[in-house]
Amino acid sequence: MEGSKQVDIIGLEDKREITGLLGSTSDGCLLPPQILYQGKTDQCHAKYPFPSDWDVFHTESHWSNEQSMVRYIETVLVPYTDKVKEELDLPIRQQSIAIFDVFRAHRCQEVLDALSKARIQHVFVPAGCTGELQPMDLSVNGELKAAMKNEFTNWYADMVAEDLKDSSTINKVDLRLSVLKPLHAKWLSKVFHDLKSKKDIILLGWKKSGISDCIKC
Repeated sequence: MEGSKQVDIIGLEDKREITGLLGSTSDGCLLPPQILYQGKTDQCHAKYPFPSDWDVFHTESHWSNEQSMVRYIETVLVPYTDKVKEELDLPIRQQSIAIFDVFRAHRCQEVLDALSKARIQHVFVPAGCTGELQPMDLSVNGELKAAMKNEFTNWYADMVAEDLKDSSTINKVDLRLSVLKPLHAKWLSKVFHDLKSKKDIILLGWKKSGISDCIKC
């Protein structure tokens, strides 16, 4: 069983977001993320060696759409469910369950058809209830955002400290997108790697939502 959630990824209050589609499983596994940049070609992606199992893509708005969601199903969900079925010696026809927000791109027919083809049943968290029922909102997303802000703050402080070494004047920190994109990619890779090992945090969201208790019943 998986929970998927979109979360904006950026340092502090900067609004030049990318979008991360994050998912976890009820046994505490953090799935490879889908990272969406704003643009029309791969040229808009950060120049960074992302982990090979991440799905790095783009949309014109950086928000998920039908095309990016089908990609996520095919490149993240299907490989994971196939792997688990093989490990547990389950038949390929075994059904899985995925929990999504009611974001429009999650509910379009093309996405629902892709889920059905992959033998993944969908469950939508009711509108306005993600704060109580979406496992990712209840643990992982907050941890990831806080860690990303911390990486940005530390980097910014280092830039200021470097200026103060040779002068009492602090130059304006370079926050151009060309500078921040690869840095964000590096921070995100580090933060995600750290979160993967914090199984207690991943499981906490499932516990708070009440879903893990229902699974045990």
